Amino acid sequence: MPRQARIDAPGALHHIICRGIERRNIFKGNTDRNRFLERLDFVSGKHLPSGTAKGWTLPKITERVSEIFGIEKDQVVVAGKQPDRVRARSVLAYWAIRDLALTATEVGKYLGLSKSAVSRAAASRGQKLIVDQFLSLQA
Repeated sequence: MPRQARIDAPGALHHIICRGIERRNIFKGNTDRNRFLERLDFVSGKHLPSGTAKGWTLPKITERVSEIFGIEKDQVVVAGKQPDRVRARSVLAYWAIRDLALTATEVGKYLGLSKSAVSRAAASRGQKLIVDQFLSLQA
């Protein structure tokens, strides 16, 4: 049985669910996702995540992280336990979650990590590295 229509009144709060059937992707790509976020931003009067508003994308952040840590761009997304690679992936995960508002699941798919591994990397190592080494997305 379908759900009843929602009461639509000025100033009413609504919970928006954005998930495809059987958890399938609902966006064709980042461009499609960004258009949705822009529309949501316009309707809600809220601001986009800082990275999205400044034109950052996951590949651009990957490139910036590879410059900072002095490793090849393709090596940042390859699994491995080399210290430089682990640090680079942690910083990438932190910036992707904080500045692009990506979920740990999305970042995990990009890096080949589990959701919990991404959360640990971003929350502990990534944030600590950024603070301790004064790292910035801006060159």
